[in-house]
Order: sequence, then structure tokens, then C-alpha cells
Amino acid sequence: MVARQSTEALLRQATVERLSKNEYSIMAPGSAAAMMDALSDEFSRRILGCAVDKGRTIGEISVEQGIPQSTCYKRIKRMLEAGVIVIERLVVPPTGKKYALYRSTFSRLYVTWENGQLTARVAVNPGVAEKLQNAWLAMLRKKSESRATGRVAQS
Repeated sequence: MVARQSTEALLRQATVERLSKNEYSIMAPGSAAAMMDALSDEFSRRILGCAVDKGRTIGEISVEQGIPQSTCYKRIKRMLEAGVIVIERLVVPPTGKKYALYRSTFSRLYVTWENGQLTARVAVNPGVAEKLQNAWLAMLRKKSESRATGRVAQS
């Protein structure tokens, strides 16, 4: 649910173009800038890198990467808002204290600046972002249907 909210925020801002099966181009000043910001920080890059293959708790990330937990919380909050990391799932053990497993949304992420326009090119992390991919595909279909409908109405 939380991942879906940040995903929807990203999609509202973005113009998404499908490049291949798992690759997309995201063109939106806010989204690309947020992704670039996430990559500009060493701690954020380390967090993203360790969360590509499987979901990790903040405690696991902190220990594995040698990053203070408070720093992990701050960076992950910022990356959740940018849509580059998601809550893969919430776990509620018998003790009742729930915790989240965080996972990188993308397995590859390139941010470019060309002619004054920031663009992000991403490869969707298939293990975690199936919902994101489906949402983008639905959005792309909707856009092409509205373009086709607009052309038919103009005829």
C-alpha cells in the first residue's frame, strides 16, 4: 500500500515511455531530479545497491553497509518519496512489532541531462516492481487510447 502511494506520486509527475520489456524512460523534472538526488549521496547509493536482490530491514542495511540507523531512516524516507525504493512488504512477527522490508525499485537507473531536460532511464527490478511496471503499462495504454480517440474525433 505504501509503495503504491509513492509509485502513484511518481506516475502523476512523469511522462513514461517504454523502451523495451523492462526498460522505461521517465521524463519529468521532479522525478528525474529526485532520482538524481538519491544517486548523488554515497549512503543512498549503498542502500539502493544492497536492496536490489532482496528486501532488507533498516537494521540489516545499517549493519551490512556500516551506516547509522538514523541516516538509513532519513535516506530511505527521501528515496521512498522519489520512488526509487519501495516497501516490498510489512512483516508482523508474533511479538507484534511490525517492520518493513525495503527494496530498490530499479535494477539500473541512468539520469541524463540533455538540452536542459532531465530524463531518467530505468530498468525495472522485476522482483519488486511488477506493480509499478503494470501501472506504467496501463498508463501507456491509456495515453495511446486517448491519442487514438482524439485522432478519430478530429477526423
